[in-house]
Amino acid sequence: MECPNCGHEMALDQESCQNCGTRTSPAEPAASSPAAPAKSNRTPVVIIAVVVVLALIACLCLAACGLIGICTLPYLQTAQAVPTRAVVRQTVMLPTRSSQAKATQAPVRTVAPRETISIWYTWTTGEDAVLNDLASKYMQEHPNVRIELVQIPSTEFKERLQVVTAAGQSPTIVMAYHDLFDNSMKATMFRPLGDLAPVELVAQINPQSVDAVTSDGQMYAVPLFNTCVTLYYNKELLGDREPPQTVQEMVVLAKEVAPQKGYGLAWNSLFFWSAGYLWGFGGQLFDADAKCVLDQGSGAVDFLTWMKGLQDAEGVKLDNNISSQSDLFRAGKAAMINDGSWMLLDYQKSLGADKVGVALLPAASQPATSLLAVEGAYISASTSDSQAAAAMSFIAYLAAPEQIQLFVEKSGRVPANLAVDISANPGLSGLMEQTKNAIPVPTVPEMAAVWGAMENAIQQVLGGTQPSTAVTNATRDINRANNK
Repeated sequence: MECPNCGHEMALDQESCQNCGTRTSPAEPAASSPAAPAKSNRTPVVIIAVVVVLALIACLCLAACGLIGICTLPYLQTAQAVPTRAVVRQTVMLPTRSSQAKATQAPVRTVAPRETISIWYTWTTGEDAVLNDLASKYMQEHPNVRIELVQIPSTEFKERLQVVTAAGQSPTIVMAYHDLFDNSMKATMFRPLGDLAPVELVAQINPQSVDAVTSDGQMYAVPLFNTCVTLYYNKELLGDREPPQTVQEMVVLAKEVAPQKGYGLAWNSLFFWSAGYLWGFGGQLFDADAKCVLDQGSGAVDFLTWMKGLQDAEGVKLDNNISSQSDLFRAGKAAMINDGSWMLLDYQKSLGADKVGVALLPAASQPATSLLAVEGAYISASTSDSQAAAAMSFIAYLAAPEQIQLFVEKSGRVPANLAVDISANPGLSGLMEQTKNAIPVPTVPEMAAVWGAMENAIQQVLGGTQPSTAVTNATRDINRANNK
């Protein structure tokens, strides 16, 4: 049984409690008697807990009224440490015990916001695969960047880009040739790069390429690849002869090396393929105000006269059908051909890389040149500063020698970056040299009227018109179209 006073356990025959000395009545055994109310030793604990809770509530109420400071527990101090300007992308660090005595704000680490870069391009097959691989690798190394690649057919590229730009939905980066848009259009569609372009990267690029993407003193793109026309030759058909250094030597050599039932020279007469000789004979296209000046001086007349001479030369096939001309060279039926840099891998595959030589276009009265088209990466004018910075970071990565070399190996493109290792394909060295003295296709709006007028002039001369008359007609037509 229990002691009625303290609750201590007692034997049934025990008369007094050994704990507190309380006596029990022998006449009323504890087992049959109702027990006295027990006093619990938990009561003081409950009272203390209630007091503590009330005290905490009082402290919090006073703190809310500004009468006392928040208590110094570290996890409660974060109420003061977290700044009210904190945004979702920030990570807040709790103060340590050593910092509790200081009334300073907890340090904040800012996480870079995610940027989406959309890229429009026309590349196909090998180049497209390289771009996709590089974009995937870049995103792995830069998890805050998302790259969206959009391949557009070249025949639709310009029109579709103008439509989305007008609608305010232009892509972040545009891969395009420098002459696709004239200077006035570039100024409204694309962002001048200014200090965005890394100085060390620009220093590696062919100066002619930089000049091509620059207008009114502003660089609008980072050049990636160059396109020009050069002289290809079949090493087996030339034998121990060297490629010609002058146009006179070229005509003589064409007669000597013409294969049976073939030609020593297949000359593409389209203006882009032959235009370098307008300057090679001392001609000029525009003056400083973009007025056509073909009729000033004898250069344009000499150029067309020379073209007529090629038509009549023995061992030369002059034609504006570039497909049939290329077929002659592929089949070993032409020892030399003037053709675009984009044909290098094609010819090497057809004839064997060891049989295809690349030489500078032979000189006329002046060193010969070629028109130069430069494909570069442009940043849309509508981009924010943060988008532009993210876009330039990817462009700089893409234009670096290591990445450009992947495109060169895959598609035989001529790199604008002179630091790219081209030793794996000797044919590229000749193309690189040709681009160094090439003339960028003018990007003045007046250039649009030139192509058709010059094609007409060439065909008129080949059809029997006097070169001087053809030049007069072309000059008139170009200036009339441009209201000059």
